[in-house]
Amino acid sequence: LEDHSVDNRGDVGSWVRKQSLQSLARIFAADSQTFQRLNERDGELAIRLLGQILCSTTEKIDRLRVAAGHMLEILLYEQRVEAADSRLCEGLEQLRRLVPAQPNDSSGDAGVDGCEFSWADPEAAFTRIVQALSVSDEQLRRPLFEGLVSTGSAEPLIRQTAADHLFSALCIHGVVDVGDDGDEIGRLVSETEWAQESAGVKDARAQLTALVRPRLAQDRN
Repeated sequence: LEDHSVDNRGDVGSWVRKQSLQSLARIFAADSQTFQRLNERDGELAIRLLGQILCSTTEKIDRLRVAAGHMLEILLYEQRVEAADSRLCEGLEQLRRLVPAQPNDSSGDAGVDGCEFSWADPEAAFTRIVQALSVSDEQLRRPLFEGLVSTGSAEPLIRQTAADHLFSALCIHGVVDVGDDGDEIGRLVSETEWAQESAGVKDARAQLTALVRPRLAQDRN
């Protein structure tokens, strides 16, 4: 899931990431107790896997974002994790509240604005997943934030969409407590021309990461 190898053919690591997501989906979909057993054997690995899946939902490539979204929904809504006192169980419960099931999955209703939700739609996908930045576990928040920031290497529309939703989450809805850095973060996210290919965009991304990453590491109540 972390293979971002690039050569003259482009992002060849995307082939590995896609196959990994699809293979994981098949494994977990086949047995609703898989995540429970993984958590019992290695709770740290289970949390890291969930964090990496969250990160993958911010993929700049539509088909990978679709595969990651499908995998996330399997983990949230098809897996049974019964250790109520476990870190993983708490993280899953929070994410179910923050990233609710698609309305049309259970009721047949359409999604936002009467349209069926699709992870392939960057606007819909980022609107849905950015709320998960307020999950309490740093190992879930950090990969998601870094995924949103790294989407800055995507094509202009996706880059601008990710920036808009990150700005909304951090500076309007306050899903992460950015403290005294709020004004500077707001300036960086709102004033940077994210749709442009420039050194300024790279610099803004680096500054934003430096400002927010320490906040993600703080304990949340």
